[in-house]
Amino acid sequence: MAFILMSPESMNEEWLFFTACLLLGFHPLVTHPRQLRTSGWTLLLSTALLALGSYYLWNLITKTPFEARKAMLKEIPREGRSEGYVTSSECRSCHPDQYHSWHQSYHRTMTQFASRQTVLGDFENVELNHRGEQFHLTNEKDQFWIDMPDADWKSNVSKQRSDRDWTKLKKTPRSKKRIGLVTGSHRLQKYWVTGENGNMQFDFPFTWLIFENRWVPREDSILRDPDLPPLIQVWNVNCIKCHVTGPLPGRNPESHHIDSRMGEVGISCEACHGTGEEHIRKHRNPFSRYLSHLENDQVDASIYNPSHADNRTASQVCAQCHGMKISHDTRWEMEGFDYRPGDDLETLMAFVLPSDPDRVPGLKDELEKDPDFMHNWFWKDGMIRISGREFNGMIMSQCYKKGEISCLSCHSMHEYEDRDDQLKPTMRNNDACFQCHQDYRDSLDTHTHHLPNSSGSLCYNCHMPHTSYALLSAIRSHQITSPNLESSVLKGVPNACNLCHLDKTLAWTQGQMAERYGAHKVRLSREQQSISAALLWLLKGHAAQRVITAWHFGWKPALEASGNQWQAPFLAQLLNDSYGVVRYMAWKSLKNNPGFSDFQYDFLDPSDKLKIKIELALKHWEKDQNISIHAGPEVLMDPDGTIMKQQMKHLLDTQDQRPVSITE
Repeated sequence: MAFILMSPESMNEEWLFFTACLLLGFHPLVTHPRQLRTSGWTLLLSTALLALGSYYLWNLITKTPFEARKAMLKEIPREGRSEGYVTSSECRSCHPDQYHSWHQSYHRTMTQFASRQTVLGDFENVELNHRGEQFHLTNEKDQFWIDMPDADWKSNVSKQRSDRDWTKLKKTPRSKKRIGLVTGSHRLQKYWVTGENGNMQFDFPFTWLIFENRWVPREDSILRDPDLPPLIQVWNVNCIKCHVTGPLPGRNPESHHIDSRMGEVGISCEACHGTGEEHIRKHRNPFSRYLSHLENDQVDASIYNPSHADNRTASQVCAQCHGMKISHDTRWEMEGFDYRPGDDLETLMAFVLPSDPDRVPGLKDELEKDPDFMHNWFWKDGMIRISGREFNGMIMSQCYKKGEISCLSCHSMHEYEDRDDQLKPTMRNNDACFQCHQDYRDSLDTHTHHLPNSSGSLCYNCHMPHTSYALLSAIRSHQITSPNLESSVLKGVPNACNLCHLDKTLAWTQGQMAERYGAHKVRLSREQQSISAALLWLLKGHAAQRVITAWHFGWKPALEASGNQWQAPFLAQLLNDSYGVVRYMAWKSLKNNPGFSDFQYDFLDPSDKLKIKIELALKHWEKDQNISIHAGPEVLMDPDGTIMKQQMKHLLDTQDQRPVSITE
């Protein structure tokens, strides 16, 4: 058995005692087996020695992991609050179905304690290099450690320096840090190392890409200005607000000492239903419990159920995490948020809407600290462009302002088909919209001007396009609106039509919108009249436009509408983009082109190697291409398939280099 093997350094007195018992117990059994028949005392002694040795063996096997676990629990934020939180384990016996569906969701695994079951990344004696700094990852009896530049020291230095580029600090001390917390289990996973200031948790500057099964530097897994110095994030300040149930940061504003607690790790029952102590107390009485089954028409006042609430209050349950907001005060850093499901969230914090910045206390201070705040979070027309803040989009929609739509109109924590988006059954088709817009059911193609069963007749493809970004993917906007050419032409917001018809110009889209829906026309530049809008965003746009458009170049409905034989030369130009996630997205979409499914590429390679990959991709395309019916000046291609290299170079040379950083 592997766990018995040990080095001389681990041969302590207990192991020696176990070995002695083992040898003394087995000795008479092996050397004098016949004497055991006549000597009961010898047999009894051997049995006793073997039993004693087995006891010590079990103690040695279990004691080390237990003690290590006990030590880790002292270093990490702990579960348990006195304000009525009881944890999901108390809900399971009466609500097994709801418990099971929640337990399968990604909400539960939003944050987890580090363990063999929760850690997906490779810690088996791994060496990583980040901007010249070395990291050594080890798995020591299911405890995960990193020998690394000291995060506590860096944090202290960062308070005294505006420059956080640690490559310039030659004598950063090293320390061995334990992984305490894990966030994420969907597309990527992030790890937090224990600090010395209370139970502070620092981020490990690498992220594990689950689908790719590899480590990547943190800044190459998010859309972030590559010229910025490395991030130093503290889980207790940045993540605790939305990644656990009942967060209590416990940050002393004077000493900065941190003693964080939470009702429960991850997003669990009480995050949506409120604290459960009163409900548990009430229903422990059998009479009350059975009587409640007869009260189907009455709301149980001992617990909050969003499905029984109005659309505004119910949606605010989701908005406490899925909203871009600023708190009215900073007491939450020490005392936690006062909000409980069922309260009016807007009495405690304000949601950021670029159309009305004065309504948000503290926003002006935020803008003074970060002039690019709005640019990083919102499109120029006010539409939010980071996923995870869907509430800000929904409350700007007429379906919310004048209707009764809520998050629960389409999503469910318990009745969903796919945990990826937790949509209710049938909500992946037009039934989601037919809940309110029944008049379109029998005349859909008249409204959409697309075939009834095509992707162009799916309501959300036009009214909720993928214009948000997070987690290495474009995400549907939750600002329900119609394609707006003015926003695209004047403010650079990608529209649904051109994100599907990748080979069409804004002039073409404007003509279609005017003819079909009577939309007014706006003045177009020469490029907007003659070159595909998608290529303008892909080659000339800023980083947010590039990454979202690159994703659409691999989107199945777009490839069906636009063909997939002409895109490769243009996606290849992004294989050396300055933003890691843009390079990654371009490569993923390139693989959807004919002949590129096995194209070998590493988006983390040095720039000189990436340039070579561009040339290889172009040669590969030129060798195996078939002249497409989509060839034409709109896609910068002569009828014979020759690329208009001069025009393409001009777009790349005039690319919008304004920095973009979307913090996920």
